[in-house]
Amino acid sequence: MSVFHNINRYAIGFDHLMDHLVSLHSNNNLTTNEYPPYDIIKEGESNYKIELAVAGFKKDELSIQLKDNTLTIKGESNSKNSNGDYLHKNIARRSFSKNFTLAENIEVGDAEFEDGVLGVSLTHNIPEEQRPKEISIH
Repeated sequence: MSVFHNINRYAIGFDHLMDHLVSLHSNNNLTTNEYPPYDIIKEGESNYKIELAVAGFKKDELSIQLKDNTLTIKGESNSKNSNGDYLHKNIARRSFSKNFTLAENIEVGDAEFEDGVLGVSLTHNIPEEQRPKEISIH
């Protein structure tokens, strides 16, 4: 039984969200693929940045796609470094696909690639009608 089962009993109208959390929990337990390593950084009140360590990749071997609130970052390595016999080879240049589920109000900004790190900027834009408002007491 999932930890979300107990929460679902008290969260009326959140069925879709609970199903999504259960799915994320299940997928994380099945796959522990942490390649490439990444960081998620909160920069201020409403800005975030995802940084992926993609050493060995060229800019044209990376792609970023946003579809249905899922940000997908892919790397397809075309480089074949066969210019000699490796005594030790530990820099991974294998293809990858990383998915990040974004909240409804998250907007993807620009992406930059520098020193083997791919950075993707995100902004959480809360519409005015969803922001807290003060109610005056008469």
